[in-house]
Amino acid sequence: MGMLSRRAFLRSTAAFGALAATGLSRSLPARAVSTWVSPRSIDNAGRQNVSLALTEWLATTGQDGDVFKLRRGSGYAPGAYWIPQGVAIRRPLQLDLNGSWLYTGPGDGSDRPPLYDDQTPHQFAPWPERRYCVSVVADMVRIFSSLRCARIQGGAREANVNSLGEPFGCVYDADLESQHGIRSEGYHNLYDLTNIAIEFVHGDGVEIVQGSRAAFIIGTNLGAPVRKNRGGTLSGSSWTPVAPVYPGIHHTGRHGISTADCDGLLINGVSAWHTGRAIIDLEPGGATDVVSNVRISGTEAGQHRLNWLAVAGRVINDLVVTDNVCHSQISISTGDPTMTTPRHANWQILRNRGGLVYNGYKDGCFTVARVDGLLISDNLQPVSGNRPAMGIELGSSTDVTVDPGENLQFPVM
Repeated sequence: MGMLSRRAFLRSTAAFGALAATGLSRSLPARAVSTWVSPRSIDNAGRQNVSLALTEWLATTGQDGDVFKLRRGSGYAPGAYWIPQGVAIRRPLQLDLNGSWLYTGPGDGSDRPPLYDDQTPHQFAPWPERRYCVSVVADMVRIFSSLRCARIQGGAREANVNSLGEPFGCVYDADLESQHGIRSEGYHNLYDLTNIAIEFVHGDGVEIVQGSRAAFIIGTNLGAPVRKNRGGTLSGSSWTPVAPVYPGIHHTGRHGISTADCDGLLINGVSAWHTGRAIIDLEPGGATDVVSNVRISGTEAGQHRLNWLAVAGRVINDLVVTDNVCHSQISISTGDPTMTTPRHANWQILRNRGGLVYNGYKDGCFTVARVDGLLISDNLQPVSGNRPAMGIELGSSTDVTVDPGENLQFPVM
């Protein structure tokens, strides 16, 4: 298929916005749904491993599309569900955390076998590398919380601390990098983090698995908790989760949100900070992997290691990045700007704001090479000016519009 004209691309992004607006309601079935509350036989006080019990309850109760609500604790305290083997969702449903907590406990979980054979050593990534908190392998799944202060908490506790004593999320461990908060595979799945914290996971907050389509990740901006990078108490190089719950994604060993291959991804309003690597990672690596039709808007970010947005993979087309705020540097990178392939098409980077001064030692703050059809408009990210071309590095990009000029979008401070 040929490259879209800029006018066609504008129409396509508007259409995707319309899809998002209708899609959030379409994820609810048309028929009347039943609501099921987790039974008393499933412990909600953190005393028993309920990975299998919760998984089987979700698999065998009610009908597709029904609402499954976690039972609150004694005295209406949050329910605490200990899931050292994670929870698997394998059919369309709506999971309401109801202000409760799903948590694996600290550590890597290697002492407990997986629930499903898709996590066993014959796969490319054996257990416990792929120990998730929640795994979705289904279409039309909605995860949300009707009450505030819900948690999905992993086992990462070791902080990534630099030479100045500043922490950047949790330590990245390649042997545990697929222990995600939510691992999502399927069509038209919605993850509403408005009242949910995904925290202290060895992998990503949310990973959108290869081949997924029309995924929605939405949330809310928090302000001070993100600016001040709250959520954990640091003692030496170890994190202790704090009692207050901060919705969004924080304290990860890998990215906040990632995908290597998908068609249609909306990330809107989510707060993310203290990520061990990028805030958002769009990085197709396989020969046939393509990321297309992605919109990242209205997010709020804090401290992170590496880039705010990593787009160093193979083919990424039809990308809109708009109206995001990062209280740290809002850096974007397609990787080595001297390369001529792979090529991307139709990107808009609009009205994004960075807080701290960018002083990268090598590439531009926005390194956006190999993009055919690129609009960079009305962004604001201060740079130190310690070397030339610190704002935008275009490499071999074509059909580029920068408005206003680089010196206004990337002022030297």
